[in-house]
Amino acid sequence: MNQETTDGRPPMEHAVGTTETSTFILLFEASAIALKLAKENTEGSFYHSLHSIVSTAFGLEAYMNHLGRHLFPGEQEFNWRPTGEKFEVICAKFGFSPDKGTRPYQALPMAFAARNLAAHSTTVTVGFDRIMRADRMPPPERSPLELECTSAKAETLYQDALEIVRDLHKRSGRPEWELMVTNSTAYIST
Repeated sequence: MNQETTDGRPPMEHAVGTTETSTFILLFEASAIALKLAKENTEGSFYHSLHSIVSTAFGLEAYMNHLGRHLFPGEQEFNWRPTGEKFEVICAKFGFSPDKGTRPYQALPMAFAARNLAAHSTTVTVGFDRIMRADRMPPPERSPLELECTSAKAETLYQDALEIVRDLHKRSGRPEWELMVTNSTAYIST
């Protein structure tokens, strides 16, 4: 049945299937790339650090959604729960109460606070009072968001977030390959 066509190419088949994409892996990859750029290039470091921190927070939440889908398959609204609530429900399912004041779990509130600061920011005015040379313009003051987004913080949050994901994944009993495969495709030829 699978004979070559007259021009030497394989015949075409009809395939029906699905591809599942692990969005949390895409987001952690985006964070890793932004972090690399933040550490390599001091010019633009803030922007790459911001990207890394926000992608790390999104990756953590996407992983909790991934895990919630398997732990609570009948709960349609799991993804729409507040992030902290998702985390608490997942930990309760495992009978686990992490210390969010120490690494790696302190990254959770820190990452989401930074994400929320970015998402809910507005134009800010930062005052200053200093003695300076009369022939110089004062340097601009940095906003809370700019102070928050450093490459050092981005790296710590990224590393701790990956450790949290590894720990939760191990506790879940889910297969380890889920942490390494971005896309999986299943299909049948007709």
